[in-house]
Amino acid sequence: MSFSELTLSQAVESYKNGDIDNAQSRFLDLLNIEPKNPDALYFMSMIDHSSGRREVAEHRANELVVLKPTDGKALNLLGTILMSQGKTRQALPHFDKGIKYNEKDPVLRVNAAICHIGEGNPDASIERCKQAIKISPDYANAYNILGNAYMGKSDTANAADSFRKALDKMPEFHDARFNLGVALLGLDKTGEALDCFNEVLEHVPQNINAMTRKADIYALTGKLKEAGHLYQQAIDANSSFSPAYIGMGKLFLKLKKYDEALSHFKRAIELNPNNIEALTNIGVAFQKLGQVDAAAAAFSDVIEIDTENA
Repeated sequence: MSFSELTLSQAVESYKNGDIDNAQSRFLDLLNIEPKNPDALYFMSMIDHSSGRREVAEHRANELVVLKPTDGKALNLLGTILMSQGKTRQALPHFDKGIKYNEKDPVLRVNAAICHIGEGNPDASIERCKQAIKISPDYANAYNILGNAYMGKSDTANAADSFRKALDKMPEFHDARFNLGVALLGLDKTGEALDCFNEVLEHVPQNINAMTRKADIYALTGKLKEAGHLYQQAIDANSSFSPAYIGMGKLFLKLKKYDEALSHFKRAIELNPNNIEALTNIGVAFQKLGQVDAAAAAFSDVIEIDTENA
């Protein structure tokens, strides 16, 4: 066994054992000797990506794809790195190319489906998910993403059915459980939705999405104190989570505490300047305070952003 082969073997073993620092050191040693070693590029790209070094990860993955242009794992890695940065349009061709050369890979199809959702094309997403399910009928995430695609078409009943199938395949799939809760809310099945969010929180107590949705249900059913506690808990857990600020703002509107409502809606706008729900509620709060011009300005901003519903 050559020095390079030994170093690669030791690096991979360290990676599999969770000793990432040692694995990284050995992969880098190997790349210093063989800058175009595909295995070292693959693993270092994954390590860089998981460590938040996105540009470096993307660069290494691009190098890998140049070396192995038809390799499904390489194309999937590059696509995944791009997708994680919200670059769904750039990621999609890599997944599509991977599918062309790796016809039996369901993961590539599901990742392409996620990109299609991001690009506002739920029909294409549904097609890719169904292809993945045909290849791998027990692939839980294919059903989960299929449900998300149906949600993109406002087909809530089929979405709920897809999320249930995902849970049939993987009962501890908390993302699918949460998504089912959201779908059930859309079907006005509040009690069942609450059960879903409670189950998610039982296993993942700091899940701020489930926490906020549970708070929404409490606010809807008149449990305002409990709702406020959960919204604040979500904000404390993540001060950049805009849905919790919007929920708290709407709660203050119900309590006729309009200044407090405004402060929370404004924080949501700081986090996302194009948040239609926050802007609309800012207008409502200004109306309640008798500040007509400020309300009109907020509603004007809504119309400017949301031209389709103007």
